[in-house]
Order: sequence, then C-alpha cells, then structure tokens
Amino acid sequence: MDTLFLVILCGLAVWFWLDSARARELATARARVECKRRGLLLLDDTVALRRLRLRTTPQGLRFRRHFDFDFNDGTEARYRGSVTALGSLVADFDLGGWRDTGQVTVAVHDSVEVGMPALPGQPKGPAEPPPTEYTGNVVPLRRPR
Repeated sequence: MDTLFLVILCGLAVWFWLDSARARELATARARVECKRRGLLLLDDTVALRRLRLRTTPQGLRFRRHFDFDFNDGTEARYRGSVTALGSLVADFDLGGWRDTGQVTVAVHDSVEVGMPALPGQPKGPAEPPPTEYTGNVVPLRRPR
C-alpha cells in the first residue's frame, strides 16, 4: 500500500513538472512574439514564475500561472511585463507600465541620435503638451489617444 502511494505521488510530481515546463514554454513563446511584434527586446529570453494558483474553470480544475519577464524598448530603461497561463492557454498578456509613444530616440556615441519608426496604426506626431496653467486645485485628466 505504501509503495503504491509512493508511485502515485512520484507520477503526480513528474506530471506537474512537465505541465509547468509546457506552461513556461508557452509563456516564453508568447512574450517573444509580442515583443518582436512591437519592436521590443525580450531580456534574458525567458520568463519567471511569479505566482501559482489553482482555479476552477468550466473544463475543471486548472493551474493559473503568472509569469513575469523583462523587456527593453531601445532606451536604457528596463520594463517588466507579465503573461498569465491558465492550464495550457494564455489567459492574459500585459506590458506593465510601458507605453508606446510612437517614436523612440536612442542616443548612440554621445551626439548621434537614431530615431526608431512608430508601430503601424500609431500616431506619428509628438504628443500634445499639457496645459501650463490650471484653475482651482484639481488637475484635469485626459484620456490617452
């Protein structure tokens, strides 16, 4: 009886390890594709498991894995994004605080600046400057375009 329990426990551990490896590969592939589509650089070319939870879905119990990854947009900044996998499907993809401004300027060799093109469908002009004078004690908020 103890041997059967040990064999089942080892089988479950191997299954969980393989399922986790498959989810990690899925999340890495999605992060790689999304970064390439936006012209970003996926740093370390990998994702890291941040959170693991058990969720109920219409298909039954599934593991919900939240992976984080770091990426770069051509500047010196390092941004953090996330991919959420539910079972063997990607449930959510987020680029965190990164905003596509359309034109990224990269300084090369002190005085030379290289402009990177905007993504298709994005506005190419500079962003509208905020107003310089406010009335009252409330700062007006604008919706992003």
